Amino acid sequence: MKKTIAAVLFILLLAPPVHSQSFSGSPKITQVDDAHWQLLEDLTYTAKDGEIWFAPKGYKTDGASIPPIFWPIIGSPFTGYYVSAAIIHDVYCDLKSRDWKKVHRTFYDAMITGGTSPIKAKIMYFAVYRFGPKWVVDKTVPCPVGLRCDAQNSSPLQVTLQARPVANTSEMQEAAKKIELEDPSVSDIEEMADKQLFSHTSRLDVVGKETDHDGKQKAINQSFTGSQMYPVLSSK
Repeated sequence: MKKTIAAVLFILLLAPPVHSQSFSGSPKITQVDDAHWQLLEDLTYTAKDGEIWFAPKGYKTDGASIPPIFWPIIGSPFTGYYVSAAIIHDVYCDLKSRDWKKVHRTFYDAMITGGTSPIKAKIMYFAVYRFGPKWVVDKTVPCPVGLRCDAQNSSPLQVTLQARPVANTSEMQEAAKKIELEDPSVSDIEEMADKQLFSHTSRLDVVGKETDHDGKQKAINQSFTGSQMYPVLSSK
């Protein structure tokens, strides 16, 4: 019996730590003007992998990482059980220090942690994944931004950019109805959003710069179709 207990303890010691998703407390915010809210105390979110997401005291947000045009459909980021998740999401959309897909997925996980219903969280996740900000920082891609990738145009280059899809209210409404009726998985939602995001009909407003293989830089400030941006925003 003692040997069995010792063996179990040994296995537990070798096992990777299990982290509990949690917030450091309830968010304390105050409205400072018609469009902005300010965080009165530090806010921390611990993800299921143990990674820490931190929003500092004094941080001001307008909630724009959730497209305001959709607030009548999905709700304001300053109401409901998702306030804490929205604040963390806004901070890292501003910082752009972590991958955009990871930032948006953490928003979904944090909403669930905060008590948002799964269907509501999935609708809001679609909104930010599909229409929220995207970014690439000093990333090597196989072709220049906005140009067709082919055998004659495949020299690697570095890009630093921010992209924001043009909001489409009818698409958001249709997606919300589909999610409510079918309750798709999170992976299915990402696939559904990617199909629209990187289609030739989707428009993305892009600012940033690209550096060619000769070290020459070109400023970017224009709109592209989602299909043109696919190699940049979705490449590994």
